[in-house]
Amino acid sequence: MADDEMELYCATCRSRETHRALVSRRERRWLRDEIDKAPDGYWMCERPWCRNIRTYLDAEPFDPPLRMPLLD
Repeated sequence: MADDEMELYCATCRSRETHRALVSRRERRWLRDEIDKAPDGYWMCERPWCRNIRTYLDAEPFDPPLRMPLLD
């Protein structure tokens, strides 16, 4: 796994999945607009149908779950 990838528990998938840090400007901007704070420290499940957002320490920081849309 790359440095910006980590295997973490995904509450949406209900299993350990590969998550990646949000590195693109578009992803970070979208999350910042959604949560109204800096998008540092957030991870996204890499499963294409999931894309759930979490932090390293909290598998379910949002209720309901927040999912990254496909940004073209």
